[in-house]
Amino acid sequence: MYIKDIMETDVATLHRDATYEDAVKLFHDRNITGCPVLDDEGVVVGILSYKDLLRILFPFYDSYYKAPELYTDYHDRECKAAEIRTHKISSFMSPTVHTTHPDTPLLHAAGFMLAHHIQRLPVIADGVLVGIVTRKRIIRELFKKNFKYE
Repeated sequence: MYIKDIMETDVATLHRDATYEDAVKLFHDRNITGCPVLDDEGVVVGILSYKDLLRILFPFYDSYYKAPELYTDYHDRECKAAEIRTHKISSFMSPTVHTTHPDTPLLHAAGFMLAHHIQRLPVIADGVLVGIVTRKRIIRELFKKNFKYE
């Protein structure tokens, strides 16, 4: 099997100027845990995931080291989610984007995803985003084909 055989083609995306709140709403509405981030030309410039949304609620090491007292009240930290709702996702998305091609063998992509600890790969053909594949989708399709279940 190849990526093109199983990739999702209805790809949820966010623009780099979208906000934290926009991302939370999209993830909730589409029941997804991450998506590619695009620039004005539709080029993939990042990946945003639940991990990124959660990570931004915690301080960077330097901030914590300089003022740990600001980060020890966890109730107060929970309220930070409301404070950052208008922050642009470009400030906390993952800017390193690993991609794949529709003609990539399925297990090649799966191995790459495992080796790099990533959950999803945008699928690019001729410089254009044409799909996305996730670990969950790969596992589901492999088992469906090899164990003959629906």
